[in-house]
Amino acid sequence: MKNILIVCCILMQSIFALGQQECDTVKLNLVSEFAFGEFKSQINVEGFNAVSAALVQIGWNSEVVKLKDFTFNVGNDNQLMFNETEDWVRILFTTNVFPATAFLPDGESLLDAYFEIIGPGDPQITIQEGVNFQTEIVILDQAACLEVTSSNTIIEGGILSGSVLKDNNENCAMDNDDSPLLGWTISFTNDEHEIYRTTNSEGQYSALLPFGDYEVKVEAPNHTWELCQESYNISIVDNQSEIEQSFLAKSLIECPLMLVDIYTPRLRRCFENVYFVEWENQGSGVAENGSVVVQLDEKLDYVSTSVSNATYDAIEHTVTVELGDLEPNQGGKFHIKVVVNCDNTILGESHCTTAFVYPNERCSVDPEWSGAELGIEGICEGDSIRFIITNIGNGPMDQTSGFIVVEDQVMRTEDEVLLDEGEAFEIAFEANGSTYRIILEQPADFPFEEMISQAIEACGENEDGTFSIGYVTMFGDFDASPFYDIHCMQNIGSYDPNDKQAWPKGYENTDLIENYVPLDYMIRFQNTGTDTAFTVVLTDQISEHLDLSTLKVGSASHDYTYSIEEDRTLVFRFDNILLPDSTTNEPASNGFVAFTIEQNEGNVDGTIIDNQADIYFDFNDPIITNLVRREVGSNFVEIILSKHNLLQNIYGIYPNPVSDRIAVNIPDSYQDLRFELYDLDARIVRTGGVNNGDKTIDVSSLNEGIYIIRLFDGISDLGTQKLIIIK
Repeated sequence: MKNILIVCCILMQSIFALGQQECDTVKLNLVSEFAFGEFKSQINVEGFNAVSAALVQIGWNSEVVKLKDFTFNVGNDNQLMFNETEDWVRILFTTNVFPATAFLPDGESLLDAYFEIIGPGDPQITIQEGVNFQTEIVILDQAACLEVTSSNTIIEGGILSGSVLKDNNENCAMDNDDSPLLGWTISFTNDEHEIYRTTNSEGQYSALLPFGDYEVKVEAPNHTWELCQESYNISIVDNQSEIEQSFLAKSLIECPLMLVDIYTPRLRRCFENVYFVEWENQGSGVAENGSVVVQLDEKLDYVSTSVSNATYDAIEHTVTVELGDLEPNQGGKFHIKVVVNCDNTILGESHCTTAFVYPNERCSVDPEWSGAELGIEGICEGDSIRFIITNIGNGPMDQTSGFIVVEDQVMRTEDEVLLDEGEAFEIAFEANGSTYRIILEQPADFPFEEMISQAIEACGENEDGTFSIGYVTMFGDFDASPFYDIHCMQNIGSYDPNDKQAWPKGYENTDLIENYVPLDYMIRFQNTGTDTAFTVVLTDQISEHLDLSTLKVGSASHDYTYSIEEDRTLVFRFDNILLPDSTTNEPASNGFVAFTIEQNEGNVDGTIIDNQADIYFDFNDPIITNLVRREVGSNFVEIILSKHNLLQNIYGIYPNPVSDRIAVNIPDSYQDLRFELYDLDARIVRTGGVNNGDKTIDVSSLNEGIYIIRLFDGISDLGTQKLIIIK
């Protein structure tokens, strides 16, 4: 609520007594409706011209709604007085000097009010008339003739509320010793509705549910917890009193499980930018001697960190923040200011910064997991790019994990690894200015994400003396565990202040992604008005092709609350954000929120996933962001290089078609040749070495069909050629 002088209103009889028999008509129409899971009321006006004073009171049913915020849309803080009780608010506006007057176009709102819904029924929001009070509008020196109308909406359904608590006694019974669990998600679902809420700092939740039968369910955030009972069946049959249903969770394994998240809303080249880092112990045990370490991209210049206990290591280019011991559910945030270096970057170059959190205990309860975990180190060194895959886990792999390497938008190779504990596998490529990315499967039954990935940009130069850009964000980052988070973003020049971003950005210029790839979204907003914004609301209707139960809200610029309403609308509320306008303080006028969500299982090729957000500053009309679109596809990554194709353009293979053995027509100066053979679905069907003596390859065991053969000399790619096998 705006900070305006709170006094008991004095009915300015000296002004309102000036009314004459003839008067101009002013119409006030109060309209109420649901908005963002709350209740919104507006007094729309007609004939509100040359008004020198106004006295208006609205009231409501305090058993159904509670006033949260309001704005009176004429005058300024010095011209307004109001007083308020639990079921009405009275506002007086006067101009300072006659004949100064106020004006509102027909249809504009004189008063906007938001109410919290605290129960079902009739909210009875009205423009009130009563004993010792009368709504008045003064036009210059005479009272206006008022026409007052109102329309209301009955709040139907039932309020379901409760708590999610840690069962410290582990007896699955409500006790005074039970402690609240913050940020746990509760779902309310049936054939028609899908509604979600999260618990507050007291472990509490509340939702207004339409009539119907619901499954009310809580899912543990990770494998260290279990629910005494994870779901209940609840029926909402009429406008009834509040129903209470609480949940108890206990430790499945006493173990900390740290989570870290890092985001920046934008990276403007040559300007100061901010990374936002959040961390939390989501496990069931105490995390001792916790810390966060942020590895900054080498082309970002460190400026400062928002917390006093941060240390910067200029040699390692890392920021470390010590956290101490962390209880379950304990978390926090800080931010780091950096400058994108002007001298050694180009516009559009990508910068990847990684946050690590410690301790990083895995604490798996899955007996099928061998303990193996794969990590990737990417190195740009001299004339080569090297990817080193290491089993960093506590056990050997019991089956192979596959990986692919993509050069820009072309699949370079496909292979698999089977590593003992501590064992490493290395693969190298020519540093030719291309962007290389490796995408690797984690071992079977790994308790966290199934994929891990790393990209290297700006290593070496291409034939134009530069390097490719835009390919790092084409594929997903695939953070394999909660203990680290990679955030890659291209630097920019100018920017749209209110927009929607999505990663991965999709294959080449087609927006294509595989159906197993989760989507990272970010909504960015900036107050480009002329006054401070007190409340910012973001609404985002989530595609039916995305799984709402997998939603993970990440970093944000300011404190917020969020909910998912029954039409799959994700609502973020930034109450009391006090966002200055861009002309007063440009850096502080910006904000953002980020979230990740997975696709529905079984999304078929051609599925379109659209996303767009509405941004509300106070009670203004929404700013509608750009539409971001992704299309589900498969086998769209090219496997044929179009340049330096010596095998196809200069040399070659023969005979072609072939039934048993092919010979490679290439000079003897090319030694240590090896090949990869692909089918038309881009799957490797055979790899091996080429006989250095007669330079032949045996293909007699392959089925009849069309294949692609790729030839390598050391780390150099000699090209591809189509191969036809006949029987």
